[in-house]
This record gives sequence, C-alpha cells and structure tokens, in this order.
Amino acid sequence: MKNVLKSKKVWLFAGPAIGAVVVGTSCFYIGKAVQDDIYSTNIDKEIVTYNQLVDEYNKINDKRNQYIDDIEDLEDEVSEKKKEVKEIKDAMAHKDELNTKIDTLEAKVQERASTVSDLDSEIKSKRSELLKLTANVVEKEDEPKQFSAGQYFVGQDFPEGRYKAVPVGEGSNFQVFDTDTGEAVVNTILGHDKYSESEFVFYAQDGQYMETQARVKLIAVE
Repeated sequence: MKNVLKSKKVWLFAGPAIGAVVVGTSCFYIGKAVQDDIYSTNIDKEIVTYNQLVDEYNKINDKRNQYIDDIEDLEDEVSEKKKEVKEIKDAMAHKDELNTKIDTLEAKVQERASTVSDLDSEIKSKRSELLKLTANVVEKEDEPKQFSAGQYFVGQDFPEGRYKAVPVGEGSNFQVFDTDTGEAVVNTILGHDKYSESEFVFYAQDGQYMETQARVKLIAVE
C-alpha cells in the first residue's frame, strides 16, 4: 500500500514538470517553423533565405550602377566623336577654299623667289659695272681726306671734283644731296659685307653736300 502511494506522489509531482518540457519543446519547434516561413521562400522549387535575397539584390544593384556608369562613358565618347565628325565635315566643306588659298600662297612664294633671283642678278651686274669703272680710276697724289660722321658742303669743306669714298671701320650709309632740290644724287652703303660697297666713286659739285653716318675717307681720283 505504501509503494502505491509513493508511486502516485511521484507522478503527482513529476507530471507538471514533464508537461512543461513538452509544451516548451512544442513552442520552440512551432516558433522555428514560423520563423522559417517568415525568413524563407520557395523560388524555382528551391528554398531561398532572406540573406541570400539581400546578397542577390546587392549584386544586381551593383551591376545596374556599373551599366549606368558605362552608359555615361559611352555617351561622352559619342559626343566627342560627333565633334570630330563635325570638324571633318567642316574641313571637307571648305576643302576647295583651302586648296585655293594654298595655291595662291605657293604662287606668291614662287613669285618672290623669282624676284629675289632677279635682284641678285641685278646686284651682281651692278657690282661688275662698278668694278669696271673703278678699275680705270687713277688716284691723284693729293692727300686723302677723312671725315667723321656728319654733313659736309662741297666747295666749302672739300673742293669740287671726282672722289672715291672708302669706309673707315665698319662703314655706314653714305649720301650726297643736291642743295637746291634736296634729292640724293648718291645713296649707297659703304662697308665690307655682301650688302654694302667697299668703295664708291662719284663726282661732287659745288652746291651739293655730303652726309655720312660713320667715318669715311675721300680719295681724289682722275
């Protein structure tokens, strides 16, 4: 009889504890099942979790942004190409005009080159004539006269006559003017380079005046 009572007491006190465990376990599995239903879904017969969806979304969004950037770059490139095409079209439209200008400029270059060649020949010819003239010049025994830069009157500063002007030093412009008209009857450059004359023979008359920009020597000649 005592054993029976003892067994009933055990069940009396153990029963509620066992019931609590069972209820708790049931609630856990029921909660987990509810949680799985909330944070997962079935896509193409596969279970996809919330985190997986977030990852997929982020990947797609990143790819979208990359495509947007690519589109902007391509639009910029298209804009640049359009500018290049416009420049080419403008050049093509003015091609004939440009060719005409080029032909005109080339013709001017050839004309100038021909003129320079003619002037070189003329200079060479004039120098040859001067050499012929000065070759027959005989210097007089009179003492040569040197003049510093300035103006000098014929008949006052030196007598009328035929002279050979020679630069003293590097040389400079050398001119003889008619006093009445003011016109230059002699206008040359004395010097020692290819653009000037090493000597110049002229006839000085009363009523004229000589002007030199540097020291010069006058040698009386016959």
